[in-house]
Amino acid sequence: MFAIVDQIPPFDNALDYRKMYWGTYVCNQQLITDLSNELQIKNQLRKQVVNYSPHFISQNTPEPLENTESMDMTSGRKKHIRRAAKEIIKTEV
Repeated sequence: MFAIVDQIPPFDNALDYRKMYWGTYVCNQQLITDLSNELQIKNQLRKQVVNYSPHFISQNTPEPLENTESMDMTSGRKKHIRRAAKEIIKTEV
């Protein structure tokens, strides 16, 4: 698409460089907006796919589970059950 030029081409008075610059600028702006729109659509689709829980996709459980602890385990993060300071037996060594 773009040619790598080792040397700077000579200046040509017949060319309107300002018009060429702004034509390229407008073309690049249009390409950027098109790309941005396409990426927004793909990002929305990705978010929809990620938001589906395995409980809704799995055939073993046709109904959504209401137990939030089981859904915490599917998110990949382990829920730590910690004891309060009152529950810990303090012994002197």
